[in-house]
Amino acid sequence: MRNNATVPLSFGSADGREIIMQSYKVPIFSRIFFITIMLLIAVLFFWIDGRDIVRKMLRGSPEGLFTIVWVSAYIWTMYRMIVMPLEVRVNDDLSLVFRSIVGSKVVLAADVKSIKRNGAFIQVKYNGGKLYLLQGMTGFYELLSTLKEANPSIVVKGY
Repeated sequence: MRNNATVPLSFGSADGREIIMQSYKVPIFSRIFFITIMLLIAVLFFWIDGRDIVRKMLRGSPEGLFTIVWVSAYIWTMYRMIVMPLEVRVNDDLSLVFRSIVGSKVVLAADVKSIKRNGAFIQVKYNGGKLYLLQGMTGFYELLSTLKEANPSIVVKGY
C-alpha cells in the first residue's frame, strides 16, 4: 500500500481525454476507532441496565424520559457517522465527490462557501447545505490549497 497523502486516479473518457482525480481519505484507523466507540457505547448501555430502563420508559418515569432523549441523540450520532464522508475526490473539472458508506454527494468547488474546524470535525458549507468530515484526513492541507486556488472566496477558519 502506498503511503502518499493523495492517490492520483486516471480514467479514460469517451472523447479520449484523461480525467485525473485526487483522492483524500480518512485513515482506516480513525474509521475503525469511531465505529468501535459507538458500538461499545450501545453494547454497554444495554448490558448495564437496558431491560430495567425499557421498563421505566414504558411506565413514563423521569429516568425513562431521559433515556428516550439519550437514545435519540445516540441514534442521531450514529446516523451522522454513517452518512459522514470518508473520502473526497477532486475531479479535473473541480467538482468534489464526497463518498460515505451509504452514498456520495457531488459539490462544485465554486459552490463551497467555507471550511472550518469544528471540534473533531471539519465543517464544509456549500450552496445548498453543509457536511462534516473527520479531522485527520490524509492530504487535507493539499485539498484545502486546491480548493482555495479554485475558489479564492472560500472562508477558511481554524487552519
